[in-house]
Amino acid sequence: MLYSFVEAMAEGMTLAGKSGISRQHILAFVNAFFPAPSLQGYATRMTYDEFDAKQGAAVDIGIKDLRYARQLAESTRCPLPSADTVFNSLLSASADGHGSKDLSCMVLAVQQAAGVSQCKSE
Repeated sequence: MLYSFVEAMAEGMTLAGKSGISRQHILAFVNAFFPAPSLQGYATRMTYDEFDAKQGAAVDIGIKDLRYARQLAESTRCPLPSADTVFNSLLSASADGHGSKDLSCMVLAVQQAAGVSQCKSE
């Protein structure tokens, strides 16, 4: 669930950036409505483009975790569409050389899919 929330924040920040809305507004929303330190940490790192894996889980670890979850889902015939979306974003981030960086850098993969080279933090 955490990975799906990080994906949702990446999508929200990308949409905000493409719409001319500061990522700090998305961060303020997350901080106000989701007072969980891990979620706030990922949102902060996305906002300020700080993708150091010392702060959270690395992309390649996320890929491994989701691979196991997807294998279990397949064996039990339980669809996990959000896990598939997150897996693809993480795989794209890893393919772009970000495998050892923090999960929050999946915002870069979402931005790329949206035709944005990188939204500037403001």
